[in-house]
Amino acid sequence: MCRVARLKRYCMIHLSVVCCGRAVPLLWRVLEHGSATVAFEQYQPLLRKARWWLRQHQDVMLLADRGFANHQLMAW
Repeated sequence: MCRVARLKRYCMIHLSVVCCGRAVPLLWRVLEHGSATVAFEQYQPLLRKARWWLRQHQDVMLLADRGFANHQLMAW
């Protein structure tokens, strides 16, 4: 999962999958949000959709940078 890209007053959250050593965007969402800090509730729907799309793959690993150190995410 890539960190939030801040675009003035908007933030873009995106999830990517790694294919042949490249990150390929899978899902993204643009939020009208004044901060790069995004609550778990904002990106959980993306995680749920990705989990559903990738449900046939047993070797899925979630990677996130330190900005996503969140107890709710770790419990999810």
